[in-house]
Amino acid sequence: MADLKKREVVVLCVDDDPRHREGMAFMVETEGHKAITAACYEEAVAILNEGRNIDILLTDYKMGALSGIDLCEYTQKHFPDVKKVIITSMQSVLDMYDEFEKMDVLVMKASDVQEEITQIIHDKLARDILRERNANNNAG
Repeated sequence: MADLKKREVVVLCVDDDPRHREGMAFMVETEGHKAITAACYEEAVAILNEGRNIDILLTDYKMGALSGIDLCEYTQKHFPDVKKVIITSMQSVLDMYDEFEKMDVLVMKASDVQEEITQIIHDKLARDILRERNANNNAG
């Protein structure tokens, strides 16, 4: 059985602000995982469609004409196993309840983002290990 420390999670970090995008990537890599970056919806979709094994989509909410919500919606439709996380500083997003179904997690930039990202990665790893354990139990 693989343990949490040995598995690498691949996180697609999407933000139109290069400082925030690189900051997200740094936080992921600090945890010992792989970060792939994109500056916009179109770049992110191209990366997803390349067939890379993306585990987590970490995206800003507001990125121009197509938002992080749009990206989550696309990802849910075409890559439903990818965990979708929106990071935003916009308090107004909390009023958009109908948009919450398109994402798995909402992280406010005012929170401890590093801690939130660490928890999201660990949750993903734990679910993968449970899924693997259940598959092994059902096979044997």
